Amino acid sequence: MKYDVKEAEDYLADGGLGEVIGLTHGAKEMGSEKVQMDTDMAMALCLLADEGLKARRSQ
Repeated sequence: MKYDVKEAEDYLADGGLGEVIGLTHGAKEMGSEKVQMDTDMAMALCLLADEGLKARRSQ
C-alpha cells in the first residue's frame, strides 16, 4: 500500500493545518465526534505527529 503524503504535507505546511483545525473544531462545536478525511491526510498527520513527539522527547 502506497500513501501520497508529500502532497498532504505540503498542503498542511501552506496553511492547510489551520483549515483542518478549524473544520475539526467546527465539527466538534456542532456535536460531531468524527471528521472525514482521506487516508493520505490521516497518514501525513500521524507521521508529522510522530516527528513532533520524537523532537519533544529529545529536548
